[in-house]
Amino acid sequence: MAVGGCLLHHDEVIAENMSKANSPYHRLDLHAEMVLLNELEDRLCDDKTPRMRDYTLFTSQEPCPMCLARICFSQVGKTYYVYRDAHSIEAGAQTNYERLPEGFQILGSRLVVEEADCSPKLKEIARQVWLNSIDHCVDEWLERY
Repeated sequence: MAVGGCLLHHDEVIAENMSKANSPYHRLDLHAEMVLLNELEDRLCDDKTPRMRDYTLFTSQEPCPMCLARICFSQVGKTYYVYRDAHSIEAGAQTNYERLPEGFQILGSRLVVEEADCSPKLKEIARQVWLNSIDHCVDEWLERY
């Protein structure tokens, strides 16, 4: 799959997963970030006052606006991504976070959402995984309609 990630709680990995938007069936809402946030919320369902800012989300790709809105609502403290597709038509100079409606940016104003400080080699690997899988994902999606 094109995007994967993990969740940390106080520097301990508590979940790892990937996009399930096309596997095992068609669910466009199951981006990697959504899958991981679902796992976290299921894990915390009995905790009436979880400290969401104690959690960190890492993803291989910059979260899309849908995932960023969910991150803002969930109040996960930090989100880091490895690769940002700055060359996509919709991206331009702004990050996806900067493109969110003002209300979501206000919700996320106390959160960290930024590119991870990692090696250029890791960024290139994440880019190649994205580029090598996105066409297949889009083709699968288009074949359904």
